[in-house]
Amino acid sequence: MKAVVLNGLYTDQIWSDRFKNLISKSFESSKFDYDLIDLHSKNVNKCRGCFKCWVKTPGECVVKDDSQSICKLIINSDLIVFLTPIVYGGYSSNLKTMLDKIIPLISPFFKRYSGEVHHYPRYDKYPSILGIGIQSYTSEDEVACFKNLVYRNSLNFHSPAMNSQTFMTSEDDCFINERLNEILLKMEETIYA
Repeated sequence: MKAVVLNGLYTDQIWSDRFKNLISKSFESSKFDYDLIDLHSKNVNKCRGCFKCWVKTPGECVVKDDSQSICKLIINSDLIVFLTPIVYGGYSSNLKTMLDKIIPLISPFFKRYSGEVHHYPRYDKYPSILGIGIQSYTSEDEVACFKNLVYRNSLNFHSPAMNSQTFMTSEDDCFINERLNEILLKMEETIYA
């Protein structure tokens, strides 16, 4: 199984390396082969909203940057992990910029799914999504918003399964590692099912 970790953690937060290392440690003890992509070190331009990725170069952004190679990794994976601080209930700017650039991976045409309108899938298979949100303070409203955002993104991306988990920076590493291992095991079981 293949996983892609989109690391949207900010480099100026003292706990960023800690959580990146905890994620890596959990993946190393799982059945996933994984790529950890540090988005802060990648050249990913903001989406222009030109929709040329749908009509001129279907499936690929016309702006040549690192998003093309990242999108190829994403669509060929079984699991995408969004690793991010929770920012007002959402993603970090690095992660949000990259997620805007995956729009070529879905079709420009719409269909009604369960009473909602969503894009048709472009491909036969899409990865499951796991959102890992990090908080340095407690905000239940932001956690609820984050979980709903991950869920809504999984619907739009035709993901077969999704999960969302929030960790506090004050939590013990052993607890976090144990919880991450449990989550990855559940994701493995879901993907194998």
